[in-house]
Amino acid sequence: MVFGVIFTLILISALVIFASIILNDMYQAQIYAQIEEAKDDLGTVVSYFFYNTGTGSTDDYTLSIPSGSKFCFVNVTDPSPQISKGWNPSDIVPGYITENEWNLWIYYPDGDQDGASISHLTVSDDFGNFCAENGAKLQLLNAGTIVEVSIKE
Repeated sequence: MVFGVIFTLILISALVIFASIILNDMYQAQIYAQIEEAKDDLGTVVSYFFYNTGTGSTDDYTLSIPSGSKFCFVNVTDPSPQISKGWNPSDIVPGYITENEWNLWIYYPDGDQDGASISHLTVSDDFGNFCAENGAKLQLLNAGTIVEVSIKE
């Protein structure tokens, strides 16, 4: 009888631990999926804006990403840090950005980082490299051959 109770407690404990690991993995996968969706949505908005508006047109875009993550918009040819605007990468990140021609650097809530490229998008020369979190208001400017992005102030 005692061994049956002990065995049952051990079995239940193992099940709880296993279930918590699975749930945590599912939660992380959901966060990554939300970030991918936000990146794709921004790419779609930029492409639509590029092809369907005239030069000089502006539009606002509200960034919707999971809490704890950041989208950093960087100049491919000059990804130098701009600490006052939240862009403070490690020493090797600017090289990755230039080499791969990424204009977006993503910080995930779990500490992972990754680069991406959104067609036709660049940071405004006047504004420079910057990072934005969930709810940030971005301003898009159709500059003719590209769409410039900055934080709406």
